[in-house]
Amino acid sequence: FVKEVIVERVVKHECAQGRFARPRPGENEGEETEQSAASSSKPGKKKASDDVVDALLANEANRKRERELKKQEEEAAASKRKEFRAMSIEELKKLLAKKGQEATGKKEDLVEAAFALAAREDAAAARKAKLRAMDIETLKKRLASKGLPTGKKRDAMVETLLAHEAELQAAAEAWECKVGDVLEKRRAELEEKTASELKEMCSAKSLKLGVGKQERVETLLEDAQGSGEVDKAIAALNKEARRGELLAMDKAAVLEIGEATEVDLLVKEVMVERILLHEDEFGAAKGGEGAEEEAKRPAKRARTGKK
Repeated sequence: FVKEVIVERVVKHECAQGRFARPRPGENEGEETEQSAASSSKPGKKKASDDVVDALLANEANRKRERELKKQEEEAAASKRKEFRAMSIEELKKLLAKKGQEATGKKEDLVEAAFALAAREDAAAARKAKLRAMDIETLKKRLASKGLPTGKKRDAMVETLLAHEAELQAAAEAWECKVGDVLEKRRAELEEKTASELKEMCSAKSLKLGVGKQERVETLLEDAQGSGEVDKAIAALNKEARRGELLAMDKAAVLEIGEATEVDLLVKEVMVERILLHEDEFGAAKGGEGAEEEAKRPAKRARTGKK
């Protein structure tokens, strides 16, 4: 085994598995919403006019539920903010510090920080309740689809999924930080160019040409973010960081990771060279099938270095 080769093959495998792509923590909720909507619709033989009427009634009912839900959320948010505003600055600071949050700024800043924290906690509790309401088989399928270990206990599987989603959320937040870094670097590169050069770049991408240098810089930055150019740059940075992380490990640890990926880690050229060196020193293997053909082959000259 060659460590550098193992690293490259592991990184290639992880890239194919989407390890370096933009994390999308909200996809699960979207899938569940679609599944719920599909399961709620009952197929049956109806006239076309009945289908239209049913669709209109269903849309109106959905809009009504959405308006009611939005009103309830707004009322709950106002009540929660009022509760935090009634607290003293010291109480707010203690609350935030207890939760491991930064407690600095004016009172309104502390109120908003406490409100955001409470909103995250409420969302986490609602998500946990939703997962616990799933049947065991659905939970197992969800875990298996993400390459996570399954089990027999519902609570253990729910915690595994929640931990995975928390990791995805943290990765998504880290990704957004890198977006800002990449755009800042890209902005510096673009601002070094002349207005004419920027105009040519906009024209080459079929973007609006704008009337000044700064406008063209902003146009190119928006395009870089919208076209996926920024995401590709971040993925390349993450890939290189992973390669460096693996190269810094000892060979045994890298080999263990490689074996877990189930990719081919053997290097054919190295194997052949080692077989030839072994045969030069100890002779080719004898006996068994093919021994007669081996005997007919011309003897291989030992690699003594003498001419």
